[in-house]
Amino acid sequence: MDEFLNAETMPSLTDLRARGCEVPLLSTVPACTPVAWAAMMTGCHPQTNNIQGFLTPRAGRPLDRRIAGVYADRLKAEPVWQTALLNGRRSYVVKFPVSYPSQASLRIDGAAGWGGISCLHEAAAAGTSTWPGTGVIASGPAWTGEPNGGGDATFFAHLSLPNIWGKRPVEFALAVLRRHGQLQLAIASEPDWSHVCTSLELGKWSDPIVVEAEGRTGREDHALRFKLMSIEATPPRISLFNTSVHALHGHSLPAEAWQRHFDAAGPIEEQTDPSLVFSGAVDLATHVERCQLNLDWLCRVSRSILSREPWDFFAVQVHFVDWAHHLLHGALDPRHPRYDSARHHEAHALLRRFYTMADELVGAVVAAAGEANIIVTGDHGQDLHHTTVRLNEWLAERGLITFIDGGEGVDWSRSRICAYGNSLHLNRADTVPGGIVSEREAEKLVEMLCRELVTLTEPTTGERPILSACPRRDLAHLGGAGEGMGDVVFFCASGYQARNDRGPLFQVTEPWCEFTSGHDHFSPLDPRLHSRLYAAGPQIVRRDVPAPLHPVIDVAPTIASLLGIAPSPETEGCAIRELLAGDPNEMNTVEALVHA
Repeated sequence: MDEFLNAETMPSLTDLRARGCEVPLLSTVPACTPVAWAAMMTGCHPQTNNIQGFLTPRAGRPLDRRIAGVYADRLKAEPVWQTALLNGRRSYVVKFPVSYPSQASLRIDGAAGWGGISCLHEAAAAGTSTWPGTGVIASGPAWTGEPNGGGDATFFAHLSLPNIWGKRPVEFALAVLRRHGQLQLAIASEPDWSHVCTSLELGKWSDPIVVEAEGRTGREDHALRFKLMSIEATPPRISLFNTSVHALHGHSLPAEAWQRHFDAAGPIEEQTDPSLVFSGAVDLATHVERCQLNLDWLCRVSRSILSREPWDFFAVQVHFVDWAHHLLHGALDPRHPRYDSARHHEAHALLRRFYTMADELVGAVVAAAGEANIIVTGDHGQDLHHTTVRLNEWLAERGLITFIDGGEGVDWSRSRICAYGNSLHLNRADTVPGGIVSEREAEKLVEMLCRELVTLTEPTTGERPILSACPRRDLAHLGGAGEGMGDVVFFCASGYQARNDRGPLFQVTEPWCEFTSGHDHFSPLDPRLHSRLYAAGPQIVRRDVPAPLHPVIDVAPTIASLLGIAPSPETEGCAIRELLAGDPNEMNTVEALVHA
């Protein structure tokens, strides 16, 4: 961030910092997307607001039946947009983690686009289909009739996108055409070719295509885009990418408020995770284009809301910078054992581009918000992940977990401990159905695990991947002592990340092919995990030097002060007084909040 701001890669944020202030932020335990954003927007620790991870075991449930911590209905504390609403302020929330489902003056679907989450309002996932191959393109005659518009059809096929709800697939007819000496792919959504959705040339994207599809709640209009990745006529070869098939409506509250902005913003463009790059389904250029589509949509909907609604509080989140670090970190950090200096410049230029794109959203919001207080903040930093550590393998060597027939399944009748995330969970008899660990044995196991985890050594390097380990009660001062955390919580040394699946105990990651950075298994006290907050506006002071470090739970009460309202009753944080101009108890102003 410092490098790109100083290089003026981010002109909007550079200007914001110059006329306002900067505050370093301490993230949460664990430092991951749902936990950190929930803490930031409720003003209270994870052990209070109940969001303690993507998936966490809970008392009274088997250890392998974990609870999702990504939805607002899991919150046990009030988010700031609801506090604003209850105090007569108008709040608007766009694609924000842990905001779905919740109430605001307008909340636009925040249930996907981050963390690899599939949206509840999708009918089919993004992906690439090919012919020939084992994908979902199948050759065959035209359904009935032929595509109109001229040109000679040389190949017909069916495209069937699997429905993620197990319902009828989303189907299209394809035809390879030669028009004016150029190959094109015609796509129709009706069997009789009465509705040709688009005709694509190589490397081109379609406009949003509206089709009827059976989603989770029934048959309704959805939208998607296609990009033609490759095409040949003789022999016929096709590679066709589709974005997720997402419902046009029904995902926002109140529905009529979203309808006012649909014409200006268009269908949601949200999925920007690099999993399809890792699998080889798309190239880097297509991945960047997907992120650009997401950015353009975020800018359009932000401008529409800020220019047409009588808003007091506005929040929008962009996620592709986080994905960019996961994708590129190992290609940028010379500490990675497979670092390739020949590709450093490529990775650096690509990361710069993602930061520049994020800055476009900052600029769009600043321009549309007018004389408002603007806050730009992030949820956590990132660190190198050069080696994966599978602690369940370490536990299995000690007879503490037993796998069924050597596979992924666990024999819980013979297993005392399992690893999830950066926690070890005991199969306790008093809290887990069928548990086998007594309270007395649990005390000894916790003591032993805390002692032995930090002595674990990687044979090839002699390094110790676990920096520290402690009972979860010892993390109460950081808010990490909730029941969703394990009996033992550990933090990895720089370069190491834990995983729960089967495989080698230690495995080096592959740059450009998998995640090579992480955050949720590192200590938030590590400066590399710190985040930043930048702010400027009528009620925000100008500071030439950064303010002292503040926990992320101080952000929500700061927003409440700027809105001239009391924070929610559960709030544990305090307003950042180094940021506020004047008496924070007397403020009554509008605020825009951009999260990058």
